Amino acid sequence: MFFAESKNYAKASDLPTHYEKYLAQCYVAYLDKPGYCDHFMWIAWSPHGTTTWDTLLTAEAVQAAVVRHRKNVFGVELVKDAESLVDFTTCKEVAMRLWMIILSERQEKLVISPEHRGVIEKYEITKAG
Repeated sequence: MFFAESKNYAKASDLPTHYEKYLAQCYVAYLDKPGYCDHFMWIAWSPHGTTTWDTLLTAEAVQAAVVRHRKNVFGVELVKDAESLVDFTTCKEVAMRLWMIILSERQEKLVISPEHRGVIEKYEITKAG
């Protein structure tokens, strides 16, 4: 099972904010039902966070997101209270399951046409026959 969020934005704009919220949601989802959380997929059409790219899929990024969204996650106001409540092992488990998928509108043209599919199917039928 997987949990995914898709953002088809032309520019990065506020994608980092959305991504951070997504990380906090993944943390909560994993705490609630880990058996349903094999993969966490973030799918976007615009790269974002390029200055922090190498950290976007880390346990530290998950932890920071959880602390930032502490009111929704833990119902606490103070950063220090949230920091004491975050389970770093859970952050690591979430990070291990994170996927960052950046797409392009041009990739949609890579889909096989019905005509080409027919050629392949005809070949497979002939080969099997």
